[in-house]
Amino acid sequence: MITMMAQQATAVHNHARRRPLSPASTLRMSSPQPSSPAPAIEDELDIFLSSFGRAKGISAVAIAEIGDCLAEAHYSPNALSEPTLTSEHLQKLTGLPEGQVYALRKFSRQWCGKVDIKRAKLKH
Repeated sequence: MITMMAQQATAVHNHARRRPLSPASTLRMSSPQPSSPAPAIEDELDIFLSSFGRAKGISAVAIAEIGDCLAEAHYSPNALSEPTLTSEHLQKLTGLPEGQVYALRKFSRQWCGKVDIKRAKLKH
């Protein structure tokens, strides 16, 4: 399973990515940990989308394309669940069907909540 996750992560990041992952986040993605640290801000979108793709069975190639579209429009994971952002706009932007857009937004709220908790723990 770890090999499969590493292959998916490699495929996502080899598909004309905007920037390479930081060395710390590459290590976090390849080594299983009970509670991983929060990702670096610059790696958030890639790690979020990789997690979403694994959870929903979306190919790494499709996730990379979605990531490119969202990054080009300067979206971050926490922006995806903003109430003023319409699902219709996300459908047009990402090419995802309506149901997966709703799943993306729900996943964003949950994922960002976990990341916020991890970051809050670091401050204390």
